Amino acid sequence: MEFQQVVDLVGKGVDAAGVATIVVGALVAISVEGVRLARRQKGVYRSFRRRPVDPARA
Repeated sequence: MEFQQVVDLVGKGVDAAGVATIVVGALVAISVEGVRLARRQKGVYRSFRRRPVDPARA
């Protein structure tokens, strides 16, 4: 395997990890808000759209 092939493979791996992170994050957010919606809590949409990112939890 040549150097260029290794670089391409690593790049694809990093891209795949990034996409997976976004998908998992979206699924978690949707699931949490789905539970809140099922419990009929108020302001679900607003909190879903405006929830700030907590760097301590990242």
